[in-house]
Amino acid sequence: MNKLHFIINDISAIISPNVDLPSLIASQKSQNLNMLDFAQLQSYKADFSLSHLSPLERRRLSNASKCVFSLLQPKINEWNLGSIPIVFSSTLGEINRCFSMLLSLQDSYLLSPTSFSMSVLNATPALLAIAHKNNAEISAISANPSLEHAMINAYMRLQEITYKEATNKESADKNAEHTNKVLVLSYYEGLAREYLAYKAQTSNATTSNKQNPQKNAPDFLLLAALVSLPNQPHKTDSETDKKAFYATLEINKPHTKAPSPNDLEIILSELDLLAATNTISKKDAQKSISYSIDNDSFKWHIELQNA
Repeated sequence: MNKLHFIINDISAIISPNVDLPSLIASQKSQNLNMLDFAQLQSYKADFSLSHLSPLERRRLSNASKCVFSLLQPKINEWNLGSIPIVFSSTLGEINRCFSMLLSLQDSYLLSPTSFSMSVLNATPALLAIAHKNNAEISAISANPSLEHAMINAYMRLQEITYKEATNKESADKNAEHTNKVLVLSYYEGLAREYLAYKAQTSNATTSNKQNPQKNAPDFLLLAALVSLPNQPHKTDSETDKKAFYATLEINKPHTKAPSPNDLEIILSELDLLAATNTISKKDAQKSISYSIDNDSFKWHIELQNA
């Protein structure tokens, strides 16, 4: 049994308007459901907000990149996006872009170099780093479940920073005071409905009768969290740290289940964490929350309390 102790300094998310949250909430598997405020999750539903980017920049962005630039634009200074290490995790990545490229190859079309370059998993955090001239370390991982593995990766990165600082092995940096935090990004993109229909069509038709699917907006969710370790120094007077929560993640069983392209239950961990932080943020809320998540891959016991 392993326990990871860290601080969630701030957390935010963007969820596509077409995600059926009521059904997800009804099917989620957390214990002590009455303690968590799931109704507030509707406030995270939003369309992309990219007016701060040029039309050329907007056109080349993937869905994941649009989520990142929409969600983090208001956080540029508060989260110090110019120097913070980034962990980007996704179970399926740019799955719809990959399907689109495969269909192009099937029809003997040339692949767009831009589309291909944006299909790789590290494209989104790389674009974020380039936009803000961030030279810090970037990790891009494909994992199921996404959030849990992203947190583990961030925890190891923070432990590495602590060790290097303690042994004076890390070189001096003008932004060193900000390296005690890591930006965790967990992205989900569902397989667009037209690709599911296309799959059914191909099983009942000859190649000559097949029609390529029409584009449609897929489900998406991006959770962004600013995390650090409890034993690292913090600026307690900052607006970000006033929102902080102490958290303990306890891993009780190993990974056992492969992801399904449109199984929205793979984002239940993200929804649970958002609901928990919303619940504890209320003025009349209790000072701590303890709950469990069992998503058939990991079983987490999470304790949150105001930092």
